[in-house]
Amino acid sequence: MTLRVAYISDERFPGWGTDTQQITKNAEALARAGAQVDLFIPTHVKVLHLRTEERIRRIRAHYGIGDRLNIRFIPGWPASDLRVEKLTHGLSAPLLAALGGYDVMYTRNVLPTALCLLAGRPTVLENHRVLSEHYPVSYRVMRRFAAHPRLAGVITNCEYVRASWEEMGVPGDRLLVSHLGYDPKDFEP
Repeated sequence: MTLRVAYISDERFPGWGTDTQQITKNAEALARAGAQVDLFIPTHVKVLHLRTEERIRRIRAHYGIGDRLNIRFIPGWPASDLRVEKLTHGLSAPLLAALGGYDVMYTRNVLPTALCLLAGRPTVLENHRVLSEHYPVSYRVMRRFAAHPRLAGVITNCEYVRASWEEMGVPGDRLLVSHLGYDPKDFEP
């Protein structure tokens, strides 16, 4: 049986930030490893006029990814500089993913993490910040879910961030440090 992963992101795709590159490359790597991965993203306001197939083609071309990763645009407020999609996508994507019967939810955002856990779905959170220092509201929310039985794990990019999650109460066996890498092909002309 194939593992079904709902990868939820509220970022704007395609984008020039390293976070969107890391998200697409990570999601594609999970798909190449044999999982069925659906990337749940908001539609960027700048491409609302394009057909879904063209939006997907542009994202694949921008990041140099193949067709193993499924890209799903979630209805709602379009992604823009207003960043309203942080809330609307954070509410709608977990609901749609939970209804989709995925085996695991994967996200880098606190709101979808909390909602997926409340819906009883196994969830992995990737986090690169010490929440108590950078995002105090998110820290208070996640502290309540630190020992939740459906929090499958927290993936961090360094030991310092991992230690902050352990201090919050996430069991050590649910924490993984995975240093960020890069794909040399992305630097070719």
